[in-house]
Amino acid sequence: MVHTSRLWLLVLALLLVFVAGCSATATITPEQQSAVSGDEAVAALKITGKVNEEVGWSEEEIHSLESIQVESTNNEGESETYTGVQIWTLLSMASVKPDASMGVFIGGDGETAEIPLSEVQDCEDCIFTFRKNGGFSVLVPGVSNKLLVKGVAEVQVE
Repeated sequence: MVHTSRLWLLVLALLLVFVAGCSATATITPEQQSAVSGDEAVAALKITGKVNEEVGWSEEEIHSLESIQVESTNNEGESETYTGVQIWTLLSMASVKPDASMGVFIGGDGETAEIPLSEVQDCEDCIFTFRKNGGFSVLVPGVSNKLLVKGVAEVQVE
């Protein structure tokens, strides 16, 4: 009988430990909560800096905007047609501040190129091109290929 009582006490103790473990609350970081709830969409391209509203878009959102085709010379000196969204269209959506003068285009690999905003503001052929394998490049016809940024992920307005 004493042996049976000890066995029941042991089972009861294990049951209490199990129940206590099940009722423990987990600590979730804000980053984890955001990932679970989907609050934070991954931006394929974002505009930051001297803007009234920092904005980020998914690739699908940018593809849904009005696009144009631009003919320009590629690195091999051949004429090629590029499709994309005008740079100033996206900058306007972020509402560039009046004292801003420069755009720093940053690639996913950290490569950067700077261009005065005045050069893209009235340039109808300056576009974020749609890359064949996803992502965007910067095309500013008539300007040095040094300004070509592949895989552009951000524009910092200065």
